[in-house]
Amino acid sequence: MIFCIVSGRVMYINVSYSNPNVLYADIDGYGLYRSEDGGRTWVLKPALTNSNHLGNYSKGKLFFAISPYSENVLYACLQNGTWSDDLGKVFKSIDGGNTWTNWTEDLNLNLKSIVVQPTSKGKDLVYLFATASSHNDATVNTRGEEDANWELFNTNYPVGERVNIAMPFFRDSKIRVAGNTGVLECTMKEPDFEPIIMPWTGRQHVSCYLDTIQFDDHSILNHSGASWSWSIIPSPSYISDAQSRNPRIVLGNEGSYDVTLRVTQNGNTYTKTIPAMVTATKCPSLDNCNNPAFVPKKDWKVVSFDSEETIYPGTIDMAFDDDVSTIWHTRWATGTDPYPHEFQISLGNKYDIHEFTYLPRQVGENGRIRQYELYIGNDSLDLGAPIKIDSFENSSGPQTIKFDPPIEGKFFSLKALSEVNGGPWASIAELYVKACYSEITQVDNIATKFLQAYPIPASSDLRINIPYDGKVQVSIISTQGNLVQTLASETIDGKMQIPIQGLPSGTYFILITGENGKVFRAKMVKM
Repeated sequence: MIFCIVSGRVMYINVSYSNPNVLYADIDGYGLYRSEDGGRTWVLKPALTNSNHLGNYSKGKLFFAISPYSENVLYACLQNGTWSDDLGKVFKSIDGGNTWTNWTEDLNLNLKSIVVQPTSKGKDLVYLFATASSHNDATVNTRGEEDANWELFNTNYPVGERVNIAMPFFRDSKIRVAGNTGVLECTMKEPDFEPIIMPWTGRQHVSCYLDTIQFDDHSILNHSGASWSWSIIPSPSYISDAQSRNPRIVLGNEGSYDVTLRVTQNGNTYTKTIPAMVTATKCPSLDNCNNPAFVPKKDWKVVSFDSEETIYPGTIDMAFDDDVSTIWHTRWATGTDPYPHEFQISLGNKYDIHEFTYLPRQVGENGRIRQYELYIGNDSLDLGAPIKIDSFENSSGPQTIKFDPPIEGKFFSLKALSEVNGGPWASIAELYVKACYSEITQVDNIATKFLQAYPIPASSDLRINIPYDGKVQVSIISTQGNLVQTLASETIDGKMQIPIQGLPSGTYFILITGENGKVFRAKMVKM
């Protein structure tokens, strides 16, 4: 998550390849900022935009590229310089933007974009793209980090090209340029660079160890002739193909996992290991108050509301339709209703509520709630005193209210007292409630809704977790309702494994019956 730095517009932002926790941003009117904690905090780096270098005019007009080898090495220029003293200025920093060296040499061009590629020697190769102007042709120049001068690299580059941005496409050792003539492509000056290996997953923390997560290779690598091998310690419960570029994985247990990616190309093997790259926890569950889950919204019902707009947006049910692009909005096209605005929702069951989350509308500020009162209770006619009186921030981000100890309730009511800009409207993109069942006796009736089976899809063995230990009878049923197979099995610590190698590909329903007569249901896809 990127947090607000100042009130100016972010004109350009870049993430370090070697250390993704380091980011740089150019803010209109402020200049270059650096973050070392993934965007949570930022520090101004004023040296580049002071009078000794690019000057105050360049704040919000920078382009910069980060070395693939180091988060502290970056190259920057003024985009589209128009005055004679702005032309051709390019600078290099090796200390994260604290100090800069003029790397311009004899260039006198309208600069626009920079690309950096790795090389076979482990050094930066920099491409500098100039855009066409009334007094200069468009050109491309290159310079190695140890070279003294720039070298022309036009390769049939159009002299009238008005550049938007240039980007590397390492998979094919290409550089692509977007501009007024469309998208242009050429082979890199050094296409046979040494790969820089980087395993990747979109989820560093997995909130349910039974989830299927996607791994991928984000290496700087020409894919021609490459092969991949993944190693995960401790071993996961499931991996779709350890020799593929992007396997699907089920970790299967709590804890941290070390991930190693090996890429072999032209007889050479390149390896990177990231300790504790992924951590997993037990799956949230409505049955487990130590790890509560989100209450399913299919059970939610509107009890009452004071205002909604029937001309999109938006009706009250849009506040909990699991679609952040829709919103509940009080009347605006057919008139307006005054504050306060209030609605009440039934969750369908009695819960111990641990968290309540309000997601404001994502586009525009109209109707974002400022002051509010939140009520939770079991009697829809009398929810009692508010359990929270506070103000929301004027932000598009989710805002969560946590309760320790949790609050028991089947109903909640949100009363909006004011709007962030003083308007008469209220709006909500989405609401979420994290909770567990407040009465353990409810589990027998409801637990079957949350049976966990993995992997999806499965090929040889299906693993299932159920809140039951002992002998069970398993029935596999086709989607046409035909009994395909029955077998006896046993669960240990709530876990069991069903062999499905002999089943044809398709979708099936699984019925698991315990000795106590309790029936669990699951759905699976056989590859």
